[in-house]
Amino acid sequence: MAVELVKSGGVAGIMETWEVSAQASPPSGMSPADARKVLAIASSDEFRSMTSEAVPSDYCCDQFHYEVTVTYADGSTAHHETADGLDQPAPLRALISAFGRASAGRGCRALVRCVR
Repeated sequence: MAVELVKSGGVAGIMETWEVSAQASPPSGMSPADARKVLAIASSDEFRSMTSEAVPSDYCCDQFHYEVTVTYADGSTAHHETADGLDQPAPLRALISAFGRASAGRGCRALVRCVR
């Protein structure tokens, strides 16, 4: 299982991609507990059954936009998008928050993979 989070936008127009995988050890700077939390949320029944609405095409670019893609062990995937300021399903909010705790103050390099 792997969970990818792409965070883009904001005033600076950033684009960062993070990935946590069940097959990889957490990298330096990310605790095993942070990685387990991300994977546990993504594998929960609540997350797997959740639906989320698309981000409106005219939504302001100064907000952060999040894309979450989960690839499960059976090869199935789930993809969700949201942005700051929008109503978000609780499991999606929790998953994004779990990534945020992992990267807080350390930047994108603290996670398994970062692409800029």
